[in-house]
Amino acid sequence: MHVKLQSHTPDPEAFMAYVARVSNPANQSNPDHGRLLRYCIRHGHWSVFEH
Repeated sequence: MHVKLQSHTPDPEAFMAYVARVSNPANQSNPDHGRLLRYCIRHGHWSVFEH
């Protein structure tokens, strides 16, 4: 089997945090990704991790 890498995300945590904050554009540049991602996990917001 031959597999070819099409692309990669250089900073996946930042991208997931960006996706999670889409509904609040004023907060897009918040650097605290870990806290937001832990919140998403605790509250079952799994769609953030599907991107």
